[in-house]
Amino acid sequence: MSELLSAVLFLLSAWALYVLLKPVNNNLALLFVLLNLGGVAMECINMLNQFAALLLLSGGDYLKVFQADQLQALAMLFLKLHGNGYIIAQIFYGHNITSCFRSIAMHNKSGGDIKVSKGSSCHE
Repeated sequence: MSELLSAVLFLLSAWALYVLLKPVNNNLALLFVLLNLGGVAMECINMLNQFAALLLLSGGDYLKVFQADQLQALAMLFLKLHGNGYIIAQIFYGHNITSCFRSIAMHNKSGGDIKVSKGSSCHE
């Protein structure tokens, strides 16, 4: 449940940063949002590994053909896959940070300043 909440918060923060960085460089701001969306999608799909582990350990009648140690080994496999999937999702988030800093650095190199008005819209 907490991973779903974090996914929603990641999307909201990406949208807020897109609005802030769009005046600086629209293409990089859009890339930032798309990479964040990829990371969130990977994180949500990765949650299926946790559900698979829970299903294996639920004790359903259809699992009686497996021995207990086999079920535990399979559950551990899915939990380790979840850990690896989480690392893969972090690759998308790492590219987000890189594109964000690159956008700010390019903007500062050109001598522009971002000013925020009362209406909270950014403009140069």
